Amino acid sequence: DAIQAACARAYALWQQGLAAWLTALKVPNATLLAEHLLVLIEGAMLLSRAQRDCAPLRRVRDGLPLLLKLSGSAT
Repeated sequence: DAIQAACARAYALWQQGLAAWLTALKVPNATLLAEHLLVLIEGAMLLSRAQRDCAPLRRVRDGLPLLLKLSGSAT
Protein backbone atom coordinates (compact mmCIF):
# COMPACT_ATOMS: atom_id res chain seq x y z
CA ASP A 1 0.00 0.00 0.00
CA ALA A 2 2.80 2.43 0.83
CA ILE A 3 4.54 1.81 -2.50
CA GLN A 4 1.27 2.21 -4.41
CA ALA A 5 0.56 5.50 -2.62
CA ALA A 6 4.06 6.81 -3.34
CA CYS A 7 3.74 5.87 -7.02
CA ALA A 8 0.31 7.51 -7.24
CA ARG A 9 1.74 10.73 -5.77
CA ALA A 10 4.70 10.67 -8.15
CA TYR A 11 2.53 10.16 -11.21
CA ALA A 12 0.11 12.86 -10.04
CA LEU A 13 2.97 15.34 -9.68
CA TRP A 14 4.32 14.42 -13.10
CA GLN A 15 0.87 14.82 -14.66
CA GLN A 16 0.38 18.18 -12.90
CA GLY A 17 3.73 19.37 -14.25
CA LEU A 18 2.80 18.34 -17.78
CA ALA A 19 -0.58 20.04 -17.42
CA ALA A 20 1.07 23.25 -16.21
CA TRP A 21 3.48 23.19 -19.17
CA LEU A 22 0.63 22.60 -21.62
CA THR A 23 -1.46 25.32 -19.99
CA ALA A 24 1.45 27.75 -20.42
CA LEU A 25 1.48 26.80 -24.11
CA LYS A 26 -2.25 27.60 -24.18
CA VAL A 27 -3.14 24.04 -25.17
CA PRO A 28 -6.86 23.32 -24.84
CA ASN A 29 -7.79 20.47 -22.50
CA ALA A 30 -4.31 20.58 -20.97
CA THR A 31 -5.21 18.30 -18.07
CA LEU A 32 -6.60 15.59 -20.34
CA LEU A 33 -3.71 15.89 -22.77
CA ALA A 34 -1.24 15.69 -19.87
CA GLU A 35 -2.75 12.34 -18.89
CA HIS A 36 -2.48 11.13 -22.48
CA LEU A 37 1.14 12.23 -22.66
CA LEU A 38 1.93 10.41 -19.44
CA VAL A 39 0.35 7.25 -20.86
CA LEU A 40 2.34 7.64 -24.09
CA ILE A 41 5.61 8.18 -22.24
CA GLU A 42 5.05 5.27 -19.87
CA GLY A 43 4.09 2.98 -22.75
CA ALA A 44 7.13 4.06 -24.71
CA MET A 45 9.35 3.39 -21.69
CA LEU A 46 7.90 -0.10 -21.35
CA LEU A 47 8.42 -0.85 -25.05
CA SER A 48 11.92 0.61 -24.97
CA ARG A 49 12.88 -1.66 -22.10
CA ALA A 50 11.30 -4.73 -23.70
CA GLN A 51 12.97 -4.03 -27.05
CA ARG A 52 16.22 -2.74 -25.55
CA ASP A 53 15.89 0.20 -27.91
CA CYS A 54 15.11 3.88 -27.31
CA ALA A 55 13.21 4.17 -30.60
CA PRO A 56 9.73 4.16 -28.99
CA LEU A 57 10.74 7.05 -26.72
CA ARG A 58 12.17 8.93 -29.70
CA ARG A 59 8.92 8.43 -31.62
CA VAL A 60 6.92 9.90 -28.74
CA ARG A 61 9.33 12.85 -28.62
CA ASP A 62 9.19 13.34 -32.37
CA GLY A 63 5.40 13.06 -32.47
CA LEU A 64 4.84 15.66 -29.77
CA PRO A 65 4.65 18.67 -32.16
CA LEU A 66 1.98 16.92 -34.22
CA LEU A 67 0.05 15.96 -31.10
CA LEU A 68 0.11 19.56 -29.88
CA LYS A 69 -0.97 20.81 -33.30
CA LEU A 70 -3.86 18.36 -33.41
CA SER A 71 -4.90 19.39 -29.90
CA GLY A 72 -5.40 22.95 -31.09
CA SER A 73 -2.33 24.46 -29.46
CA ALA A 74 -1.41 28.01 -30.35
CA THR A 75 2.18 26.86 -31.01
